[in-house]
Amino acid sequence: MLVGYNLNSSSKIVLIEIPEDLNKLRAYSELLSRWRLGLREVFNRYINELNYIVTEFISERIGGVRRNYYVLIRESLERVLSGEVPWR
Repeated sequence: MLVGYNLNSSSKIVLIEIPEDLNKLRAYSELLSRWRLGLREVFNRYINELNYIVTEFISERIGGVRRNYYVLIRESLERVLSGEVPWR
């Protein structure tokens, strides 16, 4: 569930968590709508305004719950495409 988010991080790497199962949110149309609007705002801010690039999608099971994240990095496209990311 979208609880809160920071639109002004200065971190080189930003993680954006995505719910495990969007179908569960469909039963709560107002919650799903708020979540989608919030996600749109976060992606717009970091990708379109602050020039972050989506580099990875990570999905793993932690304590019986699936956690999904988009990984965004503030780096030039040339460096990202050449494989110059901090975790490799």
